[in-house]
Amino acid sequence: MTKTILITGASRGIGRLTARLLAEQGHVVHAGLRHIDGRNAEAAAELAGLSADLPGQILPVTLDVTDAD
Repeated sequence: MTKTILITGASRGIGRLTARLLAEQGHVVHAGLRHIDGRNAEAAAELAGLSADLPGQILPVTLDVTDAD
């Protein structure tokens, strides 16, 4: 069964690894990153590119849990 999953802090470390592992299992992963058009633009592009060879999908999204807006 395919699930849709949201991961915060997916630009590196445990968040990035978790996004990849879940996409390998065929899930759709919304990978939350801060500053997706700025300092994390390269990480967002890499995450999106990872899913090209995986059964699941990684979709980078702008997410800043410190910003109430």
